[in-house]
Amino acid sequence: MSTRTKLIASTAVIVLIVILFPRFVDMPAAARALQQADLRYGALASLAFIAGLAAYAQRWRVLLAGQPSLSAAFQAANVGHALNILLPLRAGEAARHRCWGARLACPLAEITASVVVERVIEQVMRLLALGGALLVGLRLQLAPRAVMGAVALVSLLAGLMTWALRHRAQVLARAPVFLARLPGITEARARRALGGVLAGVTQAVTSRRLSAAMLWSFITWGCFGAFHLLTLAALGADGLPPTTWGALALGTLVLAPPSAPTQPGIFHATLVAPLALLGFDRALTAFAILLHLQQMVWMIGLALVGSGMQAFKSGQAVAVERVVEKAAERAEHG
Repeated sequence: MSTRTKLIASTAVIVLIVILFPRFVDMPAAARALQQADLRYGALASLAFIAGLAAYAQRWRVLLAGQPSLSAAFQAANVGHALNILLPLRAGEAARHRCWGARLACPLAEITASVVVERVIEQVMRLLALGGALLVGLRLQLAPRAVMGAVALVSLLAGLMTWALRHRAQVLARAPVFLARLPGITEARARRALGGVLAGVTQAVTSRRLSAAMLWSFITWGCFGAFHLLTLAALGADGLPPTTWGALALGTLVLAPPSAPTQPGIFHATLVAPLALLGFDRALTAFAILLHLQQMVWMIGLALVGSGMQAFKSGQAVAVERVVEKAAERAEHG
């Protein structure tokens, strides 16, 4: 399937969800819940969300051995998140790679390797959040096979990564030959890129760096969990006992973590459909709407502010260079 076909299909799905969403959701009830939201808890939820974004950026820095500054990592991550919200096909991931690589002259293969490790860690955190949700009372009727399948998938990814690292010479000898069959890819280019990715993964999974990355993962997901919980508190969640809020917050983290933002419509359907199946009040649609509204405001807003500041600093640098050049010219002629 070509990229254009995928783009058309993704856009069609989003449009279909947006059209059908009001037919299956009690929008007036959701609007009333949003109007009655407690802004104090909403402000605390936003602070927890921003703290989670900062911890997410710090984890990425750890996987890249602290090469960029926290502000650079924060900006690159926000640009990627914003584009994932605005565009289909997770276009933000590629933008995040380019944004960081261009600013820091960091090898693209090394950035890709850090994201590979990051994705595996994210799946581990999802499984842990699922386990936590079940422990605190989320009534999921999950078949043992489903749980074992999720564990097996993460184990398979980790196993394949470990095997590739241990048999790097064999992988570099055979994989580029198969990759070269794809259009626009040469064997030499594939070998160079694959070698860089494997080298980056090897550096990222050193025991000390991986331990630090896991620590920042727990901090990131802890902040995002607080974001979900405080958003529930802001809405009051009428008819839902506060004792179930923790389970619901963890369950929604599993379904739609802020570290993997998506477009409007897809995000709401991802949360609302499972919540309805679990028997939660349909007015909790407001929960999904408020969660995503805050994500859009902060991710897109921070990306725009950061980009504007970069443009302003670049303009200042150019202006200073011109002043220096003119001063040098005057000194020469004088």
